[in-house]
Amino acid sequence: MKKIILASVLSMLPLMSFANNCTVPAQLDGLTLTTLANPLYDKKKTNAGTLAKVTFGAGTYDFKALNRTTQYTSNYTYQVIDSTNGIGLLEGTMGALNYTYTFKCLTDDSGIGVFTEEAGNKQNTFFYSKG
Repeated sequence: MKKIILASVLSMLPLMSFANNCTVPAQLDGLTLTTLANPLYDKKKTNAGTLAKVTFGAGTYDFKALNRTTQYTSNYTYQVIDSTNGIGLLEGTMGALNYTYTFKCLTDDSGIGVFTEEAGNKQNTFFYSKG
C-alpha cells in the first residue's frame, strides 16, 4: 500500500517541478499545521472540506477542526522519504485505524498531501501550511 501511495505522489512530481527547491519538515514534534481537506474530492468522506489546526508532539498529534466539531488525538511516526523532492510520510494509528499522510512541499512552509486510510478505502487530498 505504501508503494502505491509513494508512486502516486511521485507521479505528480513532473507537474510540480517548480517546487523542487523546497523541503518538508525534518520532524513534526513542536510544529503546528493548518490544513484544508479538499471539499470537492468526495463529500461522503467525513473530513472533506475540513479546515483544521494540527499540533504535533513527540509521537502524538492533536487534530482540531475549525469549521466543525471534530477533534481527536492520534499516534504517529514520521519520516522524510525523499529530501530531494520534498516528500514526507506520516504513518498514523488511532485504535484499529491505520492511515498515512503523504506530504509534498510546494514551499518550505506549505504544500499538498494525500490522506489514505488503509482499511476503509478512503482517500483525500489536502493543503497544508505551517502555523
